[in-house]
Amino acid sequence: MKVLQINQYCGFGSTGKIVLDIADLVIANGDECRIAYGRYEAPEGYETYKMGGKFNNYEHVLETRLLDNHGFASRYATHKLVKYIKNYNPDVIHLHCLHGYYLNIKILFDYLVVSGKKIVWTFHDCWAFSDHAAYIDYDENGNLPKQYAKEDLTEYPTAKFSPFHNYKRKKEIFSHVPNLTIVTPSKWLKEMTEQSFFSQYPVEVIHNGIDLTKFYPDKNDNLLVNYGISLKKKIILGVASVWDKRKGFIYMNQLAESLPIDDYQVVVIGKLAGDYEISDKLVHIAQTEDVNEMRQWYSNSAVFVNPTLFDNFPTTNLESLACGTPVVTFDTGGSPEALNFSVGYVVKEKNTFDILEGISHVKLISKSEVINWSKNFEKNKKYNEYLYLYGR
Repeated sequence: MKVLQINQYCGFGSTGKIVLDIADLVIANGDECRIAYGRYEAPEGYETYKMGGKFNNYEHVLETRLLDNHGFASRYATHKLVKYIKNYNPDVIHLHCLHGYYLNIKILFDYLVVSGKKIVWTFHDCWAFSDHAAYIDYDENGNLPKQYAKEDLTEYPTAKFSPFHNYKRKKEIFSHVPNLTIVTPSKWLKEMTEQSFFSQYPVEVIHNGIDLTKFYPDKNDNLLVNYGISLKKKIILGVASVWDKRKGFIYMNQLAESLPIDDYQVVVIGKLAGDYEISDKLVHIAQTEDVNEMRQWYSNSAVFVNPTLFDNFPTTNLESLACGTPVVTFDTGGSPEALNFSVGYVVKEKNTFDILEGISHVKLISKSEVINWSKNFEKNKKYNEYLYLYGR
């Protein structure tokens, strides 16, 4: 069996790592797997195909900003991709994030519709069925926004203005694809997908997995000493690649102001997207790509707080659980789906007081129980479900 995965990244970010994990499993089962991707560089040791280049990305950004044409630029790069696919002739084409300034969905799907290939498409967000943004929320009546709902154009993928044709064109392109199975990493996104124009397709839930050889209890007091943090303090940790409005940085800031500084230290890891006023009681670490340091931060923390307002199935929750640290998160998106009452606490969204209550609650949670629960999300156990979809 030959599998081709297509994603904006290969080895970078959460989706890029998921792509590699699936590739490792396919290859370990004696099959072939190649990865086509659009941005940054791929790690060595994999058969990959990079689409376009910086000019392709910049031109796509320009069309997105001026025309809200996201997903409809990158014409030459996508024609070359289709030629590559025909030459490779995979049995299965596994799509991931098709947004990200690198791919023309019309050109790709014109080929997919007539290709006769088995197609699996993992939705990592809502972009495929939204007017514009990668993440949308239900309206006040519990329904998806209407076709021409006015979304915030400052949200990724940013546009200066929108004629609101993006949704209509996507609906036309995505509504007539044979042999297509949709996968969502959360029940929350499955329910959204089934309310959209994708309701005609089978939708399966496969939760994201975690590499338990990289995330496990590994407490290191020197880590705190190096950052000037007293070993007597309980660490309240928050982690995101980028803390934009959706990730809820303001609630971490409020926690730092609310918790007694002699007993607690709030630590936030990740870049800040916005002009935030950072509490002087909060330790901010702009970025770390060192998985060993991340593992030690999770392990040294008393509680991991995930104040996300919209998320599919955050892998940061899984990383924390694997290191034995309980999770407190808002009742939003798919974030609560990694938890039960014995490993974490789910609180009302946008409510710092409830987060404080959750922090108090999880003091009673057993670390061994948290670690055992995380084994349910071991990556090979979860991603083997993809092999079943592929036809093994």
